[in-house]
Amino acid sequence: MMKIKSKKSIAFLMSAIFIMSLFIVGGSALAQEDENVIKIGAVYPLSGSTAQNGETQRKAHEFAQKKINQAGGIEALDGAKIEMVYADSQSKPEVGIAEAERLITQENVVALMGTFESHVGLAVQDVAEKYGVPFIVCNALSDIFVEKDMDYTFKTVINLSQIGEDSVNFARKTAEANGDSDEVKTAAMLYGDFHFGHEVARFWKEYLPKKGFEIVADVAYPVPAKDMYDSILKLKSAKPDVLFSLGNISDSTLIMQTMKELNYYPEYAMIGVGGGFTESTFFDNVGDLAEGLYMVNDWLPKINMEGAQELNSEFKEEYGREMTGNANSTYAAMWVLKDALERAGSTDGDELRIALENTDITSGPVTFMYNRVKFDEHGMNISAQNVVGQVQDGEKVVVWPEDKAIAEPVWPVPDWQERK
Repeated sequence: MMKIKSKKSIAFLMSAIFIMSLFIVGGSALAQEDENVIKIGAVYPLSGSTAQNGETQRKAHEFAQKKINQAGGIEALDGAKIEMVYADSQSKPEVGIAEAERLITQENVVALMGTFESHVGLAVQDVAEKYGVPFIVCNALSDIFVEKDMDYTFKTVINLSQIGEDSVNFARKTAEANGDSDEVKTAAMLYGDFHFGHEVARFWKEYLPKKGFEIVADVAYPVPAKDMYDSILKLKSAKPDVLFSLGNISDSTLIMQTMKELNYYPEYAMIGVGGGFTESTFFDNVGDLAEGLYMVNDWLPKINMEGAQELNSEFKEEYGREMTGNANSTYAAMWVLKDALERAGSTDGDELRIALENTDITSGPVTFMYNRVKFDEHGMNISAQNVVGQVQDGEKVVVWPEDKAIAEPVWPVPDWQERK
């Protein structure tokens, strides 16, 4: 046994014990401070063919989380910091269900967000309802989310029906404005053989005849597509005036490359919808093949909305890509949830649900894309709307509607041989 030989040694030992106790107490305090977090669950495809889309949403969450936390967190909850907890759905509803339950019962998240893919989100929605946890649908587009009788679902992003209707309306109104409405009579549809594709095609089939278009080709390609030759040859044979198309990033890339290879472009315009035609990766892949392409989306950076271009530049500096492909709506939804948490002053599911029901935001961080955020009796954001952009001289600029536009549409779009 070691003997302490002097009072000086005893004093040194006591000092060391005191200092160590400070570290222990300090560490405990830090641990308690670190525990003042609010966990938000996010379910996305983080593997498989749509993993790039899922990663885009993760970046948007992280971007908003960083800004919210740097600004003081949730002030009404003692400055609690937002902590995102992610789950990989693998694009499978059954996996989405299991992961949503894990996030709620094991990770103790106070809200769910997601899910990019509607077929997964509709399954996750049932889990959120079962446990009384608010589910913010910020990047999955099916109308069914707000057609079901659900208490805990809040959809900030557009519906698929709006994509179908707005894309068709834009084509007809643009043809009328250019004096060639009588010549623009036929349309073709090219879409993936999956839930999103068939849902949008359903609305195209509804709205195209109403606006005087005859559907001369209805082409659903297998997903993921190995090649697009048969599909593009069918379009080339049908000779539509306007082509309406959708796909994920890889399929949309393949569509453009095959159209160029087969020397095919529709007579007047090609209108792409969904994240596959607005993601930065898509434009990196196809380069100047995208020139003249129209894109229907709920937002694009070059838009007549205050702060939009500045926010996009900041996001691009952080992540090396633009805030498109629903990154915009995901980012905005984080601020909607932040607003609700502040007004609720609680993480209780029912109190947070009531706060979301009473949301009415007309200023602040969300106004880079929304004039107002308010939910109707079905949980749908009443001001969610589409814009139409076009690639002009390599830039994606909004051309419709007029109050959001910063350029006029180029119509008809020159074919491959007529381009510079």
